[in-house]
Amino acid sequence: MANTHSTTANTKTEPGNALLDASSLGFRKALDLYFVALKADWRYWAGRSKASPATLSDRAQAAAAAWAICTGALQQTRDLPGAHPDLRSAAGYLLRGAPQEAPTERSLGQLGAQVLKLARDHRATPSGLQALLEEAGTLLFVHSANLAVTSLQTRVANPNL
Repeated sequence: MANTHSTTANTKTEPGNALLDASSLGFRKALDLYFVALKADWRYWAGRSKASPATLSDRAQAAAAAWAICTGALQQTRDLPGAHPDLRSAAGYLLRGAPQEAPTERSLGQLGAQVLKLARDHRATPSGLQALLEEAGTLLFVHSANLAVTSLQTRVANPNL
């Protein structure tokens, strides 16, 4: 006798309309750019001891350009009329993590915790915002960890600081 109950797990997907919302797409793009900027920073810091001055200059310029593009995308998301208030808040938190704001490891950790608090409020909603906000919080924690490692590298290279 055939089993009439589905044996396949129900993997509920996010509604398509929520993922195609302009503010969600803009925030998704800003998160991708934040990751690119973190990677560019890391390439600069990781290669400081081995790279030539010209290469270091190119990497520093690439990192600065990546942060500038990322900052612009975050500002657009934060200022987008009709954007979800939590996405706008998260964009503001990410902006405070940009290098021109001179973030510290501690401040980045606090910003990440604030964004994850926003994400928790979306657990029971099918809006797709929880995943975006969790990724934003995670990027802030990664940024904090990168900052910790780079400050250690600086102290090892210059013990008199």
